[in-house]
This record gives sequence, structure tokens and C-alpha cells, in this order.
Amino acid sequence: MAVTKAVFIEGSVLRHVVFMTGTSATSLLSIFLIEVLTVVYIAMLRDDSLLAAFAVAKTLMFFLISMILGIAVAVSTAVSRSLGSAAPDQARRLAS
Repeated sequence: MAVTKAVFIEGSVLRHVVFMTGTSATSLLSIFLIEVLTVVYIAMLRDDSLLAAFAVAKTLMFFLISMILGIAVAVSTAVSRSLGSAAPDQARRLAS
């Protein structure tokens, strides 16, 4: 197995943050664009019940995704703290 070099441990912190933020922002914009296209398509079907069902489903998905992202950030923070304090075994335990 090849050993890979860590990318985000050297260099400008601002550059790393901008790169990671830009990647996240691009993915979110793509998701929003797809959602707008989906709403336009469903609206073209001229069925109010389909549009209402889509709105309810998207609301539920928004809350579920928000909770999942919150958990992911918490786990990522805990794993990062473990790795930063030179405790790789604890980081593995937290990540699994």
C-alpha cells in the first residue's frame, strides 16, 4: 500500500480554508440548481399535489441532512483533536 502525503498540513491556512470552502460552496450551488430544475419540471406537470408532496419531502430532507452534517462536523472535530494530540487509536475508535 502506497503512503500518501498529507496535503493540508503545510502552507497557508487561509489558502486551505478558501479551497475547502470553495469546494463546499460549489457543491451546494450545484445541489440548489438541481432543486430549482426539479421544481420547474414538477410545476410544468401542472399537478398541485405533486408540487406539495415535493415541498414536504424537501423540507424533511433538509432537516435530516442538517442533522447528519452536524453529526459529521462533531465527529470530524473529535477525530481531529485526537489526531492533533497524537492519539491515533482514539481517533480510529471515534471514526468507526
